Amino acid sequence: MDKNDVMKKHVTDEMSKFKNFEALEEFVNTLQPAQICQLGQWLSSWRNNSVHGFICAGPAEWWVDKVHISKIKMTKINEKINPLLKEHGYLLEGISQDTQICNKFERQGEIKSRSLIAQKRGGKFEIIDGNHRAVRLACDCTKEFELIYRVLVDLRQLIVEGFKLAWGAVEKV
Repeated sequence: MDKNDVMKKHVTDEMSKFKNFEALEEFVNTLQPAQICQLGQWLSSWRNNSVHGFICAGPAEWWVDKVHISKIKMTKINEKINPLLKEHGYLLEGISQDTQICNKFERQGEIKSRSLIAQKRGGKFEIIDGNHRAVRLACDCTKEFELIYRVLVDLRQLIVEGFKLAWGAVEKV
């Protein structure tokens, strides 16, 4: 999936609060990349999140995979709910079994967009956009989630691995 398609997904998700999701998706698909980016920026500002910046700072191509709940980590949501999430190490699997949390995320209509934007860090996927949907779906017993994600690379580890490879080549000479 390319960066423009990820931004389209973000814009559609943010605007999905409107009644007709299919018409909204059609509208977003008619926009030019610059219009999508501008709308994404405005929506991130309006929703007070940093998703637009996250997508823009990401690679040109993103991955899309089904990921088991045990590999998903939440990010902070708000001051009221964060202490409850922290009790479970922000891990979605534990959160989904906490009735106190699930009661705070009561259903407010059908969830139409089930894809979540994330980043892969080590063996876990951190949700960047879609935390509320993730909790609601998990509380409704969803075990696999479609994630649109980028891989966060640890540059220090890459440098160390590069030195090891280079040193190994020098030792063999």
